[in-house]
Amino acid sequence: AGNKMERSSFLFGLAETPSGGDIFFNELLFNPIPGDPDYIELYNCSDKIIDASKLHLVYVSDATADTSVLVPVSQERRCIMPGTYYSVTSDRQKTINRYTSSVPENLFRISSLPSMPDDEGTLILFNSELDVIDKVSYSEKMHYPLLSGFEGIALEKTGRCNLSEEAANWHSATEISGWGTPGGPNSVFVELFSQTDKVSLSSTKITPDNDGYEDLLSISMFLNGNGNAVSVSVFDETGCFVKKIATNMLTGAEATFVWDGTADDGSPVDSGIYIILINLFDENGKTEGWKKVCTVLR
Repeated sequence: AGNKMERSSFLFGLAETPSGGDIFFNELLFNPIPGDPDYIELYNCSDKIIDASKLHLVYVSDATADTSVLVPVSQERRCIMPGTYYSVTSDRQKTINRYTSSVPENLFRISSLPSMPDDEGTLILFNSELDVIDKVSYSEKMHYPLLSGFEGIALEKTGRCNLSEEAANWHSATEISGWGTPGGPNSVFVELFSQTDKVSLSSTKITPDNDGYEDLLSISMFLNGNGNAVSVSVFDETGCFVKKIATNMLTGAEATFVWDGTADDGSPVDSGIYIILINLFDENGKTEGWKKVCTVLR
């Protein structure tokens, strides 16, 4: 009949039951432009093939603790392959039209999403046995504080497999990406290049103007054991306190902290040299400290 295949290859396989830490929330649009739908993006951090129809979403009200009904991530059996993105929305075409950096083949329509208020809320991802796979509490306060408004701007993870419940692991999508990347790599993702040191920075400078290039400083730690308490603070070159990024945060062998170039009160810091002070108290009772330097350019 002359019909042609739109795609020449597909990846699929036998699905396994997901458990905690296999799938993470990766991007959220909870305050869309009026008339547009919300969307939720997941990322498969495991080496498992996961059936999307075996995953369920639920919203929990922070004020009343009431929960919504379970919403299946997919009505059809679809494979979420290892290391891939999977986004859902109630109006696929509107989302594709609005967000030019979207990847349509990773964006799927479902009849409805859980209720997602515009200011704050909590989402939980369950498997079919109702085991909690991931959980995130979102708020408009997690957006970049210098934005004039938050409508139509998605929250993205700064690292694909960072813990969803840590607010510091989220940041506003960039303007150059179109304010969201449903189905595709995050616009604020910080790539890590070196694991030769216990502590490393993603760069020696940042330009926090939300243009998608060197907006964030990623502080990565590669440690021993799973009982490490880490504190991270920022000081200016005169030694004055600027911001507390983490206080005795319990981490595993690897941890990532992000600084967006703001002070403790949310105001932007001036251009200049800043000192990142990292203190570690490990599971053996030993302490260790590092000082790293980063330049902010505006």
